[in-house]
Amino acid sequence: MILIGEAIQRLQSDYSKGVQSKDTRLTSRHIYSALITARATLIKQQSSKSQHINSWIYQTLYFIPLQLSPINLSTFGPQSPTALRSTTRLPKLVSDINADLLSSVSTLDGQVMLSSTDYETAKYQGAAKYTGANPKRYIRDGYMFVTNATQLRGVTMQGIFEDPIEVWQYNLANYSCPDCRCKKAKDIEFPIDRDLLKTMLELAQQELIILFSQMSEDTSADAADEASSPQRGVMIHQPHG
Repeated sequence: MILIGEAIQRLQSDYSKGVQSKDTRLTSRHIYSALITARATLIKQQSSKSQHINSWIYQTLYFIPLQLSPINLSTFGPQSPTALRSTTRLPKLVSDINADLLSSVSTLDGQVMLSSTDYETAKYQGAAKYTGANPKRYIRDGYMFVTNATQLRGVTMQGIFEDPIEVWQYNLANYSCPDCRCKKAKDIEFPIDRDLLKTMLELAQQELIILFSQMSEDTSADAADEASSPQRGVMIHQPHG
C-alpha cells in the first residue's frame, strides 16, 4: 500500500534525478495528474488483456443520492419514461476498449444488485413496461440513471475510478464517513498494485519530462518574441530622466 502523498514524493524524487535543476519546479498537481494518467493506462492494459486486477484497487461510492428525472431530458411530455438520476455527476470511471470498469451497483443494504441497461433501451420503453420489472442502471453524461425503482433514495457503486481524490471528495459530500473526514488528500491510499508501482512511476516520469520540455520550448519562444518586439526594445532602452 502507498499513500497519495508518498507516491507524489517518490515521483518528485525520481524526476529530479533525471533533469536539470531549473526544471524541477513541479507542483503537486502536475505530479498527481501524471500519476493518475499512468495508473489508468496500466489498468486499461491489464483489463484489455484479461489479466487479473486486484479487488482492492476498486473503490466505492457509498451513497449516490437519486432524484426523479425524465430519461430523455429534452422530452418532458407525459409519455416520457421517468427514472431516478444521481443528483450530481459521478467521478469518472476508468474504461478499457469494451466498457467502464464498473464492478457493481446495488441498493444501500446490498440486497438488490442492479443489472446493466443502456440509454437507448430505456428511452424507448413506455412507463407501463416498468411495472414489476427488475431495477436497472446505466451511466450517461456522467450521471447514474436507475429505472424500475422510483422509491430508492440512493444506491452504492463499486468501480475503478480515474481520480482517487474525486472518490474521496464525493464520499465526503454525500456520505457520513468519520474516517474520511479525519484524513487529508495526501493521506488517502493510492489504489495501485504493488507489482505495477515501479512501472507507473516510470510512465509518469516520462510524461512529466515531455510536458516540461514543451513548456521550456514555449517559454524560450515567448522570450525571443519579446526581445524582437520594437515596442519592447523601446521600453528596455528608454533613458530615464
